[in-house]
Amino acid sequence: MAVFCTYPLTTPPITFPITFPINPPITPLTTLYHNQTTLVSVLRRQVIGPMLTLSEFKLRLADALREYFLSGDSQECLQRIVECGCNEYHFYVTKSAISLSLDSTPAARELVSKLLSASYPSVLSMEDIGKGFERVFEGLDELNIDVPGAKGGVVSFLSRAVVDELLPPR
Repeated sequence: MAVFCTYPLTTPPITFPITFPINPPITPLTTLYHNQTTLVSVLRRQVIGPMLTLSEFKLRLADALREYFLSGDSQECLQRIVECGCNEYHFYVTKSAISLSLDSTPAARELVSKLLSASYPSVLSMEDIGKGFERVFEGLDELNIDVPGAKGGVVSFLSRAVVDELLPPR
């Protein structure tokens, strides 16, 4: 199929044909039905930086933490966090888990302590945990308004993190 395109900005106007194949040839790289390895080779791409935006990561993390509070399966929760592919946002795991658990039951607080212990050093680094605690401390005044007694809860989390050797004593 040929289409003729006129480019009117030149004097005299230039007309040239543009051809498009009616049915493009199907090769093993373009078909998704050839076999499983072709599907992987077509969909594979190199991503530099986080795969999700921070807001997308927060949504997925909140879902993973809610499910964790119900099931108590730390490995499943950590797997969902790793699958997001956002190592740059791992500090937010600490912040979000602590903030959500303070507004929940004591059992949820214990689960968060276990999650933090299970995540170090395979998923969360000491820097991630430390930065997460810094972010909790930055918003502690607002958190204390919403959750009375939040300061005591954060101190308990901090002391548990030091005892579990997730953070250095100084």
